Amino acid sequence: MIFKTSANFKNVVSLVIKEALIFKSRSFILYLSGRFMIKFIYLVFLYIVMQMHSSLLSAREVIAGVGIHPETFKGDPEVLLKLMKSYGVMSYRTDFPWQQVEKTKGMYNFPNDNFKKLINSSQNDKLSLILILGYGNNHYEDFNDANPRGKPTRKSTIDAFSNYAYWSANNVKNDSVTFEIWNEWVQMAGKKNRDSALSDESAAIYAKLVNESCLKIKQVNSNIKVIAGGISPLDDKSIRWLEKVIDLKGFDCIDGISLHPYDFSIYRKLSAKRTFSYIQKFHEKLLLNYNKDYPLYITETGVPDGLTNNKTQDEVSKYISEYFRIVNNTSYIKGVWWYDFINDGDDVTNPEHNYGLLENNLKPKPAARAFKLISESQ
Repeated sequence: MIFKTSANFKNVVSLVIKEALIFKSRSFILYLSGRFMIKFIYLVFLYIVMQMHSSLLSAREVIAGVGIHPETFKGDPEVLLKLMKSYGVMSYRTDFPWQQVEKTKGMYNFPNDNFKKLINSSQNDKLSLILILGYGNNHYEDFNDANPRGKPTRKSTIDAFSNYAYWSANNVKNDSVTFEIWNEWVQMAGKKNRDSALSDESAAIYAKLVNESCLKIKQVNSNIKVIAGGISPLDDKSIRWLEKVIDLKGFDCIDGISLHPYDFSIYRKLSAKRTFSYIQKFHEKLLLNYNKDYPLYITETGVPDGLTNNKTQDEVSKYISEYFRIVNNTSYIKGVWWYDFINDGDDVTNPEHNYGLLENNLKPKPAARAFKLISESQ
């Protein structure tokens, strides 16, 4: 649209200049006073508006973040923060586990001193963060095969969880914190419990958990962002489950929906264009069904480059570059948190050890350099 309008504008200008040379100044004024004057003014106005719109879009800052596991980092939290900053990381996402915050029933504290230092120092380093409020607490729920993550199953547990959310909002001293309610409610149930995780009862519990926790957080500070969802937009069953949550008013309080669009297979090449066709379809479906433009936060996505996935580090690097090129032109996506920053181990045959932008010894992969270039261009 912009390029077409620009071309029309240039054509009209060129035509007007030619007429001016032929008819001299008087004829030129008469020429402009006719029907072409209206078209000329309209195109000039449209051209200016489109150029301003284009500049605003190009200036839009997309958050380039990463997932981290601070408890496994061998070093001071401030070293970790500086390391992230050196690769252009603008934000990080990590767990803030309920079980570790409320170790004694009714008493809350940070998981450890290093975690508290990490959060407090993030403010000085101008790094925003997403804290995942999640997983169960054995003071309120049993962990078993049917409920491996200790999900709330009763109102008393939801109330206790919302109290933990309230304490977290009160005590995390960082102006740019976002709280994400739970992590992968459906996926982490496991294959054995997938049907129950996708049930209407499950949607109703999650809706209550999200809404009550969000309201408690907003009591502390209405400006704190709260997101929820954590589903894959590539999975139709998960999308239908999420729509049940929305229908039950579970997302009336939140500021955005979190997505985990992992999209890789040993049988095909990586394609960010393919991935975003699903994300776009998901966004359009929500718009159509609910008439609400939910901001989307891609809080987790990545590709392991180990032997089992048949993807080279260069292929992953190109995928990241393509991914962010598309994100930068997608206004409803607020950011991407790549999973993850550092490899979780050294076993090249274990996919879970090979998602990082950096090797486990902190040596940068090609993806780390691509990520830094992306962030510097924001």
